[in-house]
Amino acid sequence: MLGQREPFFHRIVATLDQEMGDAYPELRTQRTHIERVLKQEEERFAETLAQGMALLDGAIASWRASRSRRDSVSPVRHVRLPGGSHE
Repeated sequence: MLGQREPFFHRIVATLDQEMGDAYPELRTQRTHIERVLKQEEERFAETLAQGMALLDGAIASWRASRSRRDSVSPVRHVRLPGGSHE
């Protein structure tokens, strides 16, 4: 929604270090680690989001197809949640 396609939060750590490094010395000493972890987490989140959007798109498409057959099935019933439960 922000128009970003690549991880970017890790790039603000340098500025954060400059502004807050004196108050938070661990930020300064752990900067490389923080940048790496932030980038990894953002990449994982993007993967999870993409998978979730694909599931949602599939559920909506299925619902629309069933609706066109005059069936009033809720799109949410087509989504399989972890653990095998259906919502």
